[in-house]
Amino acid sequence: MYNISPTEMKRMLEQTLVPPIGVTELDPGSVKAATSRLASSRGTAGESYHLRSNLTPASLTRLTPESTVKVIKDFYFSTATEGADRLVAEGSTKVVSVEALAAEMAPVLAPCWSEPPVAGALYYVDVLIVAGGALWKQVPGRPLLTFEGTWGLGEFAALQAAIPGAPDLSLPDRRVVFLTGALTRAQYVHGERGYRSMMTSAGLVAGALVRTCFVPTTDWRPVLVESFLDRDVNRLLRNDGVDRAAVSMIALSRIPRQADQHLPQPTEGHHD
Repeated sequence: MYNISPTEMKRMLEQTLVPPIGVTELDPGSVKAATSRLASSRGTAGESYHLRSNLTPASLTRLTPESTVKVIKDFYFSTATEGADRLVAEGSTKVVSVEALAAEMAPVLAPCWSEPPVAGALYYVDVLIVAGGALWKQVPGRPLLTFEGTWGLGEFAALQAAIPGAPDLSLPDRRVVFLTGALTRAQYVHGERGYRSMMTSAGLVAGALVRTCFVPTTDWRPVLVESFLDRDVNRLLRNDGVDRAAVSMIALSRIPRQADQHLPQPTEGHHD
């Protein structure tokens, strides 16, 4: 049996049980981690994925054929839209029009049914909102929402805790739009490269929704939220964190409308 001296044992314990008082940071921040990575031959997990998802002449031939891609996407969109339309015809409370439930959000969500590139990107990304005490999912290509689950003050409090420093999201003049990535659907089409397609689509959708907030008739000020506790947010959204996972959020604050101010008209001067 290997014998270790008391001095050496204490030195080992000092490094594990009691960190040296000179240590100021045991968990390096993102800047330090990225900088130290430059000297590492192993790299990061993100870099490894990026390289593994690169297409080669061989892997390009293994991608899903375009004809099959069309069948997959057509099936998804027709199932989503026809299902929602059927619920409307049946008078179900599991589906509601955006205008009826949250008319103030209709201008923000409008690209989801009025802009084909955005509606098409909803194959890769689900858009969800909170309204009327529930969580709702945007139907691709329709001004409709389908019920996802209940949502109350407890969920708002948990969401608040998952986004440190965010304003009070439970106030009446606040709204949140969630962008949830659908990785499995993306991989049906793009294989390992599906994550790239999912994130690209999320950016396309987020950009379109944020853009609508700057239309003169819209009363919202948007903030794109990219940093949050993934596990907690995914639990609130009923996501498993892999097949469906939160990608980003758009926090919206209502801009108070100002009454028109009638400025005095300039008077004509006398010229000598």
